[in-house]
Amino acid sequence: MLKVSVFDFDGTIANSIPVSIKVLQKLAQEDFNKKIDDKLVSELRDKPIPEVFKELGISIVKLPFIAMRARKELNKQISHLKPIRGMRTVLSYLKSQGQILGILSSNSKESIEMFLSENEIEDFDFVYSNSKVFGKASSLKKILKEYKCQNNEVVYLGDEIRDIEAAKSVGMSVISVTWGVNSKEKLIGYKPDFLVESPSEIIDIYKNMLASKIK
Repeated sequence: MLKVSVFDFDGTIANSIPVSIKVLQKLAQEDFNKKIDDKLVSELRDKPIPEVFKELGISIVKLPFIAMRARKELNKQISHLKPIRGMRTVLSYLKSQGQILGILSSNSKESIEMFLSENEIEDFDFVYSNSKVFGKASSLKKILKEYKCQNNEVVYLGDEIRDIEAAKSVGMSVISVTWGVNSKEKLIGYKPDFLVESPSEIIDIYKNMLASKIK
């Protein structure tokens, strides 16, 4: 029986990708004198982080510094961000089905809670923040332990390849959304359990999963 649904934040719940791109373009120009135009953004969208840094001629050891700077810049914009259209309906439906809802993100807990407050979203039971770019698997394990769940009782929803990899590493089902960072084609290659192109499709998936558990 499904008990817990865990959502990524940026690009899955919050429509933050356009702002994130502008922040990264600004930091690349100011800190490394690298220009990232929209064409380059599109070309780099599906490449692994180490390869992106290589393409830009920036040492990967700079990643923690850039991530910290990016989070600070994004925090300044958080009060202006809006949820992905249709996600409110998804959250309301899942709560009505008795799901425990949570967020797991590399963004700061403070920023996420500010976003939720500004947009009057009260559906979430917990917010986990893991600032490590590739640290989501360890946090998913903690969630399983804290809520006394088997891995087949939790679903993770995210927009990136690393979300798929983190969920699979702990034996958890994953729903990938195509409106975030990585493209539909790239996500397909990593074989998520489900792939959706609109929030309404998430509800359809849950209806089928919940119905199958009742039979």
